[in-house]
Amino acid sequence: MKNLTFHSSIHRYRHQQRWIKWSISQIVDTRSDAVKVIHDKTREKWEPRGNTVHACLEAFLQGKPYDPGEYLDIVDPLVNYPLFARWHACATEYRMFDMTEGGGVAGSLDCILRHNETGIYALADLKTLSKSGRDRDISAQLGGYLSLLKHCRPEIKIDKCFGIWAKPKKTWTTSYNVQECIDKYQKIKTEFFAKQPQI
Repeated sequence: MKNLTFHSSIHRYRHQQRWIKWSISQIVDTRSDAVKVIHDKTREKWEPRGNTVHACLEAFLQGKPYDPGEYLDIVDPLVNYPLFARWHACATEYRMFDMTEGGGVAGSLDCILRHNETGIYALADLKTLSKSGRDRDISAQLGGYLSLLKHCRPEIKIDKCFGIWAKPKKTWTTSYNVQECIDKYQKIKTEFFAKQPQI
């Protein structure tokens, strides 16, 4: 959205002169503190991989050149995945926000896809994994993006949700029910805000 910027070093969104308090990632993060500490210690391994592969997919979907560097074995199966022969991207890294609750909520969805034959829309989120990594339930995160999209662009009707999983030499997808994603997010969001200090 116009004038919405993301500051990656602090993982915060800003609209014009106003900071938005929360992100979808924060709200749906149900990891324990111990797990967060472990993940932070390995950040130097997974963060460059995630940033590079996401940037390559975005460029590919926009028809631009990209450089996978050391992650060619992840990017090559991803951009050649059959899904992208059937669907084309209408939006990539689309930033959205809603200021109606809790100091504001913002997020960036990876891509909105439109089916080449039927014309239906799907919301897709890319996750990168290590060689031994496994997929997981990301329905709440997808539900968060669906919620923001409904607030910002209600004319876009999403019929499907995908998780796109990319690891060395392998890409696959998982499908999610749109309403179930929304319901999961609403439940987690309600619990999240109930834990926040009331000022």
